[in-house]
Amino acid sequence: MEDYIIQAFIQILNTSYQAVIAVIAILLARALMQRMHVPPKYICILWYIPLLRLLPFHLHSIFSLFPGPVDPVPESLPLMEQPQINTNIAMVDRIVNQSLPAPTLGASINPLQILLPLFGSLWLLGMAACLLYGVVSVFRLRYRLRASVCQEGDLYLTDGLPTAFVLGIFRPRIYLPSGIAEKEKGYVACHERQHIRRKDHIFKAAFFLASSICWFHPLLWVAYALAGRDIEAACDEAVAEGLSEEQRKEYAAALLSLAVPGKRPFAAPLGFSEGSLKKRVWQIVHYERPERLAGILGIAVVLCLGVGLLTDPLGMGAGLPEDGIEKGTDMPVSEGGTAAERESMPGS
Repeated sequence: MEDYIIQAFIQILNTSYQAVIAVIAILLARALMQRMHVPPKYICILWYIPLLRLLPFHLHSIFSLFPGPVDPVPESLPLMEQPQINTNIAMVDRIVNQSLPAPTLGASINPLQILLPLFGSLWLLGMAACLLYGVVSVFRLRYRLRASVCQEGDLYLTDGLPTAFVLGIFRPRIYLPSGIAEKEKGYVACHERQHIRRKDHIFKAAFFLASSICWFHPLLWVAYALAGRDIEAACDEAVAEGLSEEQRKEYAAALLSLAVPGKRPFAAPLGFSEGSLKKRVWQIVHYERPERLAGILGIAVVLCLGVGLLTDPLGMGAGLPEDGIEKGTDMPVSEGGTAAERESMPGS
């Protein structure tokens, strides 16, 4: 059982490393795209990249943006004479490798053979807690919505609801406060239907699942929150594109009327709500049709990062460089050492 936990934990360390590299690149590209006024729908596409890195297949190309092996933590880590990872990033490798405990001469077991199962168990508990939080939050919200009244199609009105949102995956529904004005209802429902049309409810559920699996990386939770903001901005732009200046002001007023001060950002992980409202209102009121050059730049960035972050470097294996591994073994070759001596190591 411990071997399975170790293997799973090492695999998730490698997977989260790939996702974090992708997120860092996307954050840099996102800042550039926003400065160049690239439509947010292109930024939203970039957030699919960390999710696709979780899939169990790999492509290789000379255009990969990864600095080294995409699986820097070798499966043989707990059996190594001198445990080490290889990201091909000198500072990271130096800091991590100096902190990894090496086997002590005469000891009955390698310290990593104790620490890795422990950390693996903590990872499983943390993942279970995040997923349980998400499931319980949705069920509590669904219980609160049990008395909702169907207005038309997928549109439901609920008493006591402070704001509007979409909830559901396979059969998404739009929930609005029962006291909402008729004019505001049209604008808000139009925005929420943009979420459904774009399949944002499926994307957000997948992103929450990925963040829960790699829960120990705060950067992935930051990405989850920023992706939610970009989704809202893309839907606002889609609605504002077909409105006049006066209608955009009415749309912004409708959003303000449903604002909830002090809202918890992860209260309903699979739903949508107002997001970063102040910035959204400003962008709606001052909306300008994006220039063609901005759209071309957005497509170019999506294509470049898509190829660069969804492919692995050519000629790069996982784990340590080939120079440090004896052919046919999982153990690094130490100066003056033999294979027989390594097999007699404690814990091997």
